[in-house]
Amino acid sequence: MVHLVIVRDHPHLSPNKLIDRIHEQRPEIEVTGLNYRPNAYDSVRVYVRARIDPATGSKYRLDYSDAFVDPYDGRVLGDRMWGAARFDRVHIMPFLYKLHYSLHIPENVGIILLGIIALMWMFDCFVGFYLTLPMKAAAPKVAKGKQKNWWERWKPAWQIKYQARFTRINLDIHRASGLWFWIVIFILAMTSVSLNLGEEIVRPVVRIFAQMDDAEWLPPTTQPPRSDAPPRITYATAVSHALGALPEESRDLTVAYLSYVKDRNVYWVALKPPGRENAFLRLEHTQVFVDGDTGDIRRMRSYEAGKAGDKFMDWQFPLHTGQILGLPGRVLICLAGVLVLVLSITGVIVWWRKLQARRA
Repeated sequence: MVHLVIVRDHPHLSPNKLIDRIHEQRPEIEVTGLNYRPNAYDSVRVYVRARIDPATGSKYRLDYSDAFVDPYDGRVLGDRMWGAARFDRVHIMPFLYKLHYSLHIPENVGIILLGIIALMWMFDCFVGFYLTLPMKAAAPKVAKGKQKNWWERWKPAWQIKYQARFTRINLDIHRASGLWFWIVIFILAMTSVSLNLGEEIVRPVVRIFAQMDDAEWLPPTTQPPRSDAPPRITYATAVSHALGALPEESRDLTVAYLSYVKDRNVYWVALKPPGRENAFLRLEHTQVFVDGDTGDIRRMRSYEAGKAGDKFMDWQFPLHTGQILGLPGRVLICLAGVLVLVLSITGVIVWWRKLQARRA
């Protein structure tokens, strides 16, 4: 969370009261969702959009998309425009995050571009692995005329000769580090393709090999677009209905995210296992959609009930971020990011050396 709060001896406000307090302080905004998973000292992140100004008939002008609220009393502590090119403490991480997957190129062009680059990277993993394999030419002989076996000829590719010249050390670092961490690098490349080109490439390919639920993520609606009239049930009622619809073995789930989708007239309630942030091989993927007027469950999606293809897709983001292995996984992915930089630098040096040799 961006803002920390003072811990008090009384419980957090309910989602309904939080939203009411926000609207009282800032009547120009409408709350569209909130990450309702605060620890004792964390603020609640709230997603907002502009309301219609009754005086002008047009929307208020907002310079922020998120607000941060004290869960104990509902005070708005601050706000930010997610992804904006601002380099203060509040904005720097969203800016870097958006830069990471889209380069801030608008209209999804950046997402598709980086998805294509990730696809090339994924295939390049196999090319790089192949280039480390020992050549099929006659192997050098060792003592007593015995030839080295295949592993003995491949073994140097896994090692670094620190006493050699710079050119050889650079090649060894590039080759050996790529081999030792090949599976991690490939997972990063593959999941990058899934996250950026999931609908365009990955899902159609997965459907060839495994069953998937082809239904749209949000439940369909046959009702006409809803006016500005609020839903008949509250956030609290929607959460109660969502938790009540869970099977007995899932009753330990807690609310992670709440949203009201106006054009579908449904509450979107996302649930997570307690302590998931440091859990191994446990996915946060239970979504319940509650009708905004009747409280009926319109759709429920969970990892356990998903088909094989759906489960494969559910793994992509946790694998890419390392969350699937808890804190050690996130540290591993962090180190892998540094390794990708090392591979890029040493790879450019290898390419430049070979280019110079060809010119000579």
